[in-house]
Amino acid sequence: MSSYKEKVIKIDELSSICNSDTSEYVLGEKPVYCYNVKSDGGVLVGGKGVRQLKISLKGIGIDEYVDVEPQEYNFQKIWNYNYYSLKNNRQEYMIVALGSDKVLHFSSLIGMLGEFAEVPNSQTYNVIPDSINFNLGTDSVVGFSSEQNPLFVWYTDKAPYEVPTAPKFRSICLHGDRLFAIDTEKDNVVRYSSNRNPLDWVKDYVDSFDAGSVSINDFKAGSLQKLVSLKDSVYVFQDYGISRITSYSTNKSYYSSNIYSSSTKIYCQTACVCGENIYFLAQDGLYIVDGYDIKKVDLQISQLIKQGQEEANSCFFNGKYYLACNINFKGENVVEGNNCLLELDIATGEYSIIKGLNVKSMIASNTPYMSKLILALKDRNILFELIDESKIESTVLEKVWKSGKIVVDNLKTKKILKDICLKTSYNVNVTIETDNQTITIPVTGGGETQTIKVNLVGKEFSFKISSTNEMFEVNNFQLRFKYK
Repeated sequence: MSSYKEKVIKIDELSSICNSDTSEYVLGEKPVYCYNVKSDGGVLVGGKGVRQLKISLKGIGIDEYVDVEPQEYNFQKIWNYNYYSLKNNRQEYMIVALGSDKVLHFSSLIGMLGEFAEVPNSQTYNVIPDSINFNLGTDSVVGFSSEQNPLFVWYTDKAPYEVPTAPKFRSICLHGDRLFAIDTEKDNVVRYSSNRNPLDWVKDYVDSFDAGSVSINDFKAGSLQKLVSLKDSVYVFQDYGISRITSYSTNKSYYSSNIYSSSTKIYCQTACVCGENIYFLAQDGLYIVDGYDIKKVDLQISQLIKQGQEEANSCFFNGKYYLACNINFKGENVVEGNNCLLELDIATGEYSIIKGLNVKSMIASNTPYMSKLILALKDRNILFELIDESKIESTVLEKVWKSGKIVVDNLKTKKILKDICLKTSYNVNVTIETDNQTITIPVTGGGETQTIKVNLVGKEFSFKISSTNEMFEVNNFQLRFKYK
């Protein structure tokens, strides 16, 4: 063995930021993919998960938490509705939900003890509606509408009602003192309400207070899908482009301009205001709109997020953009719908991936008594909350960190992987794959760095650290090769 050269590769800091968009022949602290783990100062630890939603009863003077009860329907979509109740003489924080029974239900996060009730006179929704909170006089109301349903307005101290003069809208947003909506009967038109009355959509006079409409002329960009208000503009997301609606400050009339054209499909339902910016997913990756420029976010996992994102959805909570989507991990079975929840810190750019969650809808819930990301999962009749434990209720999630391919010296030469070293506090499996064989080595957890003899021959190597244990902590990964 004296004629052999030796190469030691040290990975002192294991990262949860991937490099799947670069060459697969890349070795470093960044994996080609990983999930259900995160990096804590270079140490890989377990990621996040979910459990059944618990709500605080402090608002009614009880220092306890209760589970939100299972329902007779599955949750399809959830929204926040916050308002001041004159009847209860307090600020109320509500969840409104569309169930698989196609009607709306509601629950107070303060006083309903985890129970849901049907919204009075709820319409039947064969398609998921859009929703908006806005002020109507002194009332804080919530409105719902879809391509098939007229605007349905509810202030919980009063009976809900329909607004026959309002358009049926595909998407709606509040901008200043007006509502803006995509008119489902005119696919290139965004309508806006009177700024004196958000329920007045009829143009009677030619003045700055009247209702009106704006035509979007970028016909090559596809159908209008979603409206988002940011700063002094309304952004119109289309299948293959984005337009911006801005007002002339002198007379309050509105005009549109086409600001972005895309050669790949935009998943408009993922557009979400995050602080001073809008984040959205397209077929070729994640993008950010800052009000002036549109730039791609360098996640290095665009190769894993491509087709089949029609069910993707998003939410902004506690400084992080959450994206429920389908990530196609190489060598693993492809599933329909969402299989992952990506958590992106918009300040640092760090992210982690929670695999095993099919999220239908999410809301950020902030009350004086609790602050939580609340999730509705596919085909489930309970609501969930994000937690700092890598499991779904009592089911532990598998944790995986997968390296790129390692070629020591050159691709033609055979090498011998003599041993590997790592420090792990809990039991893990290390899978080593070469160009001609794959082996898995169980490693017992302990307090010190361990050296595991391997003596595996190959031209190229890749590694996977995995665990199905609840606890996980790995660092100081090192590989020792011999070659001629």
